[in-house]
Amino acid sequence: MNIDDYRGVHGYAVKRGLDKDLRVENTLLDAYAKCDEVGMSRNVSEEIGERDSVSWNSMIAVYAQNGLSSEVSCLSLDDKGWRSQIQCSDIVHFVVTLCTFNSLSPL
Repeated sequence: MNIDDYRGVHGYAVKRGLDKDLRVENTLLDAYAKCDEVGMSRNVSEEIGERDSVSWNSMIAVYAQNGLSSEVSCLSLDDKGWRSQIQCSDIVHFVVTLCTFNSLSPL
């Protein structure tokens, strides 16, 4: 599928009211991420009511894949009270750490 196909699926999901289902939101987020659509991925991410580890990992991946590891700091767990709703796994912390180190220039 290409980006136009995903936009069509996204539009259909919105029309049918499926865009508020976490599984659909995560699928759209991942689809846009795979198409290197950072802006659309971020838009979908911001609409998610309660993010889970799939949501967080997809956003971390889209930033890392597009050389925007410094943007990972924008993914604040404090927004909308998410800190109390999600427990980041060790792998998420590992990926965030890798992204942070990736953004550092060599000495």
